[in-house]
Amino acid sequence: MIITMFFSLVQAEGLSQSEKMTFDRQLKGCDEDEPFACLRIGDYYYIGRGLEKDISTAESYYEKGAALMKAKCEKGEKNHCTYYAGMLQSGKGVEQNVEKSYEIYHDLCLKGDCESCGRLYYLNSQGLIFSDSPYLMCSEPVYTY
Repeated sequence: MIITMFFSLVQAEGLSQSEKMTFDRQLKGCDEDEPFACLRIGDYYYIGRGLEKDISTAESYYEKGAALMKAKCEKGEKNHCTYYAGMLQSGKGVEQNVEKSYEIYHDLCLKGDCESCGRLYYLNSQGLIFSDSPYLMCSEPVYTY
């Protein structure tokens, strides 16, 4: 932990004091297996915000975040499932797998998750899936047709 914090301070020299504190909190969160924190650290490295751009390091943080996200999804944490499906859809941190993202969105939509229904609608409208989808079943007014 101390080594990680020292490393982050050395690496994040180009950040403001406030940004350094945020970076350090995210790094600590990632060390504590918080997937969103790992993804944010990956973003810092990917865009080179306040530190040297390093795609390889970014990808390793994205992969760790994706693995943690998948584990939380498998435990039934809905928000993590939705985000993990998005990662599968885009290929961020994982190998792109639109079919698997469809399966996750489909299951969540059938359970009443309107955000997942909306994402199914998007996949269908973009021609990325070709099957009967329950996206019209959502009970929220935004998605009722």
